[in-house]
Amino acid sequence: MKVTRKEIVAKVCYEVCKKVLPRYSSRRGPKKYEFWQLIAMYLYGIIYGLTYRDLEEEFLVGDELRKALNLKEVPHYSTICKAVKRLRKEDLKRLLKESAKLLEVKLDVLAIDSTGLREDNASFYYAKRSGNKRKSWTKMTIVVDVESQVILSEDVRAGPGNDGVVLREMVERGDIPPCEVLLADSGYDCRGNEEIAIFRPIRRGGCYKSEERINIFLRWFFTHVSGLYGKRWIVETVISVIKLSNDRIKSRSSYSKLVEVSLIPVAYNIWRFFIFPHNTPLTYPTYLT
Repeated sequence: MKVTRKEIVAKVCYEVCKKVLPRYSSRRGPKKYEFWQLIAMYLYGIIYGLTYRDLEEEFLVGDELRKALNLKEVPHYSTICKAVKRLRKEDLKRLLKESAKLLEVKLDVLAIDSTGLREDNASFYYAKRSGNKRKSWTKMTIVVDVESQVILSEDVRAGPGNDGVVLREMVERGDIPPCEVLLADSGYDCRGNEEIAIFRPIRRGGCYKSEERINIFLRWFFTHVSGLYGKRWIVETVISVIKLSNDRIKSRSSYSKLVEVSLIPVAYNIWRFFIFPHNTPLTYPTYLT
């Protein structure tokens, strides 16, 4: 029987979750479903843009999907929803780190950028026509390896916010992997980030008189002339790909929003694993053969 792409995607989601998550999220729970099975189902739903109800129906009619996740019975959609809320911040970091291992990352040139995800159902056209401006949104900052286009780190918080402050906090937490070059836009040029080794243009109207500011400008100008700074557009491409199917947050509580947005880069890395040009079916991990 021929193995379908969806079956392989579900298997990869299952293996990634199995390596970093506990088998059960609660000691006193019924232990009817493994914790990594439920989270793998949710990642599968993010990749294919499915709601909780659609996800349940997809596995009810798909015998090969249940087999890929070792499911004897399909859980109710509310069970998946409650399992996602039990994910801790440490679990989210381990999931992202494990998903980044699917592709080879050299850490030569990285790029950082942020975007906002809307929390309502109103389209941009409707919001512009009605004149009701969005007062808040969820802000997601990602660090991308420009060669493999894999997301290596993320920061999720309520927006709007200062990009420079986010960068400083990510460096202090050690979320940004050590690299040779880190590319950013002028939004990360702010007071307090002078000692961070990033290549970014000076804000419009910025001062060039001090020696420190001149050195920042010359360092960026060198990367601009050599063409290295032009690779920063790759992080914007990654954001565009994410927002094609995940531009709206479905969760309502603050922590549920954080978990939902934090799992989007994990699902993107798994999706990227299947479309990478050097990744032929013969180079799948051994657990897929």
